[in-house]
Amino acid sequence: MPRILGVASVLGFFLVAESFGLLLFGVKVLSLPQLQESFGLATHAQQQTMMFLQLVGGGQLLLFVTRTERWFFMRPFPAAPLFWAIVATQVTAALMCGYGLLVPPIPWKLIAWVWVDLMAWLFILGSVRLICDRFAGYCTTRHMKSVHVINQPLQPQAGTASSNP
Repeated sequence: MPRILGVASVLGFFLVAESFGLLLFGVKVLSLPQLQESFGLATHAQQQTMMFLQLVGGGQLLLFVTRTERWFFMRPFPAAPLFWAIVATQVTAALMCGYGLLVPPIPWKLIAWVWVDLMAWLFILGSVRLICDRFAGYCTTRHMKSVHVINQPLQPQAGTASSNP
C-alpha cells in the first residue's frame, strides 16, 4: 500500500502541474491578441471549456498509464470495453466542446491543441510512473550495488579448514 500511495501522490502532483500548465497557457494566450488568433482562444468562458476538455481527457488517459507495469502502448493492451468506453467518452467531450453542448463552444483548432498537450503529458506521466515504480521497487543500480556490497563476507573464505591448537 505505501508503494501505491507514493506513486499515486507523485502522479497526482504531475497531474496538477499538467492542469496548471494549461491554465497558465490560456492566461498567456488571452493576454496577447496575436496568440488569440493563432490558438482560437478569445474569452474566459472558452478557457473554462478548454480546461474541461483537459480534465476529462487527462483523467481518463491516466487509466492507460497506470493499468500496466510497462509503457501504456505495449502489451498487454487494455480490454476492449475499457478502451472503447474511454474513446467514446473522449469523442463525446470533444463534440460537446466543439459544438457548445452544455459548455461554451471552442474552435476545433483549440481542441486539437488540447489533445496535443494531452498526448505529450501521456508520455511524461508514463515516464514518471516508470521512474517511481523503479525507485519504489528498489531496482536502481545504486541499490543493487549496495546490496552486493552488503552481502559480501567480512572475512575472506579460506580454502581449507583452520586447525585449533
